[in-house]
Amino acid sequence: MQGMISALGWSSFVKENFSSYSIFEIPEQTLLQVVQSIKRQLHLKSIRYVGNLSTNISKVGICVGYRGSGTITIPIFTEEDADLVIYGEGPEWETPEFIRDAMAMKRNKAAIILGHLESEEPGMAYLSDYISKIYPCLPVEFLPTENCIKTL
Repeated sequence: MQGMISALGWSSFVKENFSSYSIFEIPEQTLLQVVQSIKRQLHLKSIRYVGNLSTNISKVGICVGYRGSGTITIPIFTEEDADLVIYGEGPEWETPEFIRDAMAMKRNKAAIILGHLESEEPGMAYLSDYISKIYPCLPVEFLPTENCIKTL
């Protein structure tokens, strides 16, 4: 998680860390602004999202990798009262549909689905740098991987 936090520049916004996710209080902005910022910070060509782009976002949960299942994300919305959950991947019939239902009930909730690789790669870069500092005699190099899944 530390790699994602560093890549986004959100270290000062961490509210609480849990075993499978972290909660952040960010300066209020629209979902569109958050999406644009994350695209820029993570150097992504596109981002999948669920929600209204004009929704105001201030409380965010992040789960990297395959932690987008409803058993993890839905409590972030219901118990942590997050406006937005950012995750790598998960079943599309769980979290996105929860958000669709929430929006139908006039509850502004949103999700950003980064992709498995895209959500974990900042951690790999962070770990590479971390290992290099601990073992300066050991050659360590981070090799970014392009996602093999393409979009048009």
